[in-house]
Amino acid sequence: MKKTIVALALGLLIGSAGTALAASETVQAVFGKFNFVVNGEVKELKTDPLVVDGTSYLPVREVAGLLGFRLDYDADSRTIKLDNKLGTGSAGGSTTNQTKGGSSMETITDEWISLQELTQNFGIKINANSNSLSLSKNELVIEIKFIRNGDEIIGGKTSSGNIGLRIKDSETQLKLSDLRAVGIVD
Repeated sequence: MKKTIVALALGLLIGSAGTALAASETVQAVFGKFNFVVNGEVKELKTDPLVVDGTSYLPVREVAGLLGFRLDYDADSRTIKLDNKLGTGSAGGSTTNQTKGGSSMETITDEWISLQELTQNFGIKINANSNSLSLSKNELVIEIKFIRNGDEIIGGKTSSGNIGLRIKDSETQLKLSDLRAVGIVD
């Protein structure tokens, strides 16, 4: 019995020493302040990059957004995927190549567009507050009031009807076909 207690105490002592050694490793880092210019346009990061031993570590999701990419993260495989936001089909729709009867055809697999894409590709001005979005182009103004389920925004409503609205990967997206139906997008 005494040998068991001594062996157990010795095991705990060795295990805690290993943990203490592992926890004592530190990395010195400083927050970097950088100027970012993308295609001649000055951009600002919301999150300051870290600099460790002369190497800059940038927030991937934020930089991807500045460069016009959509970032998806697969937690199961720990994979970061970057894709063009616009794909190769119509604005906001990603495409999949399919073969039918020996010929290749493109199929639009989704029809969501980010607020950033609306501004960049359609010249739409956007104003937002906690209850709504206002989209304007030329003389046309569309007010989209948020539809909520508790604290979660699950859609949008205009005087002309509902607008598909979702928040995906911290990015607000609207359904392109609904924007066409209300006439704000051609």
